[in-house]
Amino acid sequence: MKRTVFLGLGILVVSALALSAPASAQMKFGYVDTDQILAEYRPFQDAQGEYRRFEDELQKQYAEKENLIKKLQEDYKRQELLLSEAKKLEMQKEIEGKMMDIQKFATELTAPGGRLAQKNAELSEPIYKDVNAVLERVSKAGGYDFVFNANQIAYAKEEHNITQKVLEELNKDLEAKKKGSPATKAGAPGR
Repeated sequence: MKRTVFLGLGILVVSALALSAPASAQMKFGYVDTDQILAEYRPFQDAQGEYRRFEDELQKQYAEKENLIKKLQEDYKRQELLLSEAKKLEMQKEIEGKMMDIQKFATELTAPGGRLAQKNAELSEPIYKDVNAVLERVSKAGGYDFVFNANQIAYAKEEHNITQKVLEELNKDLEAKKKGSPATKAGAPGR
């Protein structure tokens, strides 16, 4: 439903712009497949791997906390008949405290703005910034008035797909960074 509304609004905006443009001015449209770009762009793959390792480490910490609680509960059940009321109360409070700790830990990880979200932003924002900069550069060099995301387009001719151009420029920039010089000076399109 939401996609249909956005698609309809997009078509309406494009139609309005096309109709308001002078007859002699030809607008140029293109599109990119951002999913393909991210799937094929090595820094994004590396960031995903780092994020998975971070997530695995946090899951390991969570499992350790969970196992400690299970052990405390088992110890309590095993010793319950032998314990004084004071010792029972002490063990129950310890178990409750550990349960509250694990809930707090889980919330710190998964809440919006939590550790997982922060790590994801830390790893992905520089990549998105690079992709957007290259997309803008390729779009300007190609004389495109509009570049859309392929995920939001119902149909488009393949000739308007600039995904490969963007990937090529991203990889050129990546190689230039490895060598220590920006690709935007020498190998950028339209320069």
